[in-house]
Amino acid sequence: MGAIAFAETAFTFLLCYVVLGTGAVGGSGPKSRPNNVAGLTYGACHTVGGFAIGNVSGSLLNPAVVAAFGGLNILTLQWNQGCFVYIFYEVF
Repeated sequence: MGAIAFAETAFTFLLCYVVLGTGAVGGSGPKSRPNNVAGLTYGACHTVGGFAIGNVSGSLLNPAVVAAFGGLNILTLQWNQGCFVYIFYEVF
């Protein structure tokens, strides 16, 4: 569980850092240019995270995705308590 927690924490931090770094660049005046690279960097972080920690934790960097997969497991009667531990870790 320690490797999963470290991997998810590291790549969640990287994702937040890159999104905030690229989203906050530029001005907000009438002559400011749109930042077209923000979406590219966000997608690149998810891709890198998927390849880097996909085998360790599944690379679910968003607690909402884990909740959706947990709900699907409940609907198919495959109960797994691990998703609640993961959601608790990501939220708190």
